[in-house]
Amino acid sequence: MDDLSNPILSFQPENANEIIWTPDNQYLIVQGINIVEETHLQMSVTKWNATTGNQVDTLMSFEMDTQFEFNSYGYIVFPILAFDTTREQSAFSYRTGTVLISDQTQVLHLEYPSSTNHVRRMEWNPNGKNIAIVYGSSDIYSIQVFDIESDEMIQMISQDLQYFITDIAWDSTGTHLATSSMRYTCCEGWSNVGVYQIEGDGTIEFQADRWWEGIERYAAPLAWHPNETVIAIGMEDGIEFYDPLKDDAIFRIDTDTVIDLAWSPDGTQIAGTLPDGTIQIGKLKI
Repeated sequence: MDDLSNPILSFQPENANEIIWTPDNQYLIVQGINIVEETHLQMSVTKWNATTGNQVDTLMSFEMDTQFEFNSYGYIVFPILAFDTTREQSAFSYRTGTVLISDQTQVLHLEYPSSTNHVRRMEWNPNGKNIAIVYGSSDIYSIQVFDIESDEMIQMISQDLQYFITDIAWDSTGTHLATSSMRYTCCEGWSNVGVYQIEGDGTIEFQADRWWEGIERYAAPLAWHPNETVIAIGMEDGIEFYDPLKDDAIFRIDTDTVIDLAWSPDGTQIAGTLPDGTIQIGKLKI
C-alpha cells in the first residue's frame, strides 16, 4: 500500500498550508501564506498537477502590509482564505466580522460581531451553496453556516467543550460537519473531534452526534473520505481512520506529522501537507 508512509509523489510549493483536490481528480489547489520580515504577508492559491507535481497555474495572489495580532494561545491572527473548487469561488476575511465572497461584491455579516472576534477557519460545503465559518475570540468559538444565495446564517454550532477550533471538514453529502478543537493545560495538550449533523436551521448547543476525546495531538487536521463514512485524523506520528459509528480507530498508518489532509475525489489517494510545506500523495484503499 503506497500511503503517506511511502508516497507515490512528493513536491514542495513555495507556500503551502491547505490543500484541496479538484473534482476531476487531476489537480491539487494549494493555499499558502508566507510572512516576510514580520510585517509583510503574501497569500496565494496555486494549482498543481497531482501526477507530476508541477505547478500549472496561479489562481490568486496578493500581498499586504500588516501588524500581526496574537490570540491567547500565541497564534498569529492570519487573514483567512477559502477556495471552492466546485464553483471556483472564494471567501476572504481578516480581523472583522464580515466575509467577502469572490469579487467582494457579496458580503456575509457574522453574528455577534466584536473588535476582538475574528474568523479562524472557513470550509465550503461540497454543494458550493453553503460555507461553514469558525468565528470567535481567544479560545471560545462558534461555527456559523451560511447560505450563499440568501446571505443568511442557516445554522450555528455553539460548542461548550471545544475551545480553540483548528479544523472543520464537510462529508461528501454536505450534511455532516466534523470539527477538530484544541485544549491544553500548562503541561499537556490534546485535541477533540466532533461530528455534527447540519439540518439547516436553529442552533446546535454543545451536543455532537459523535465525539472522540483526548487525541494526543495539537491542532489535529481532518478529512472525510468521499465515498465512505470514514474520517482521517492527523496524529503526531501518523494518521488514524475512524468510522463515526465506532469508538476506536479502524486502522492507522505511520507518517510524518501533517498539518492538512485531503482525500482525492475518487477516494483512492490521500494528500498531506508537512510542516515544511512539502506535499505528499499516497495511494490508500479503504
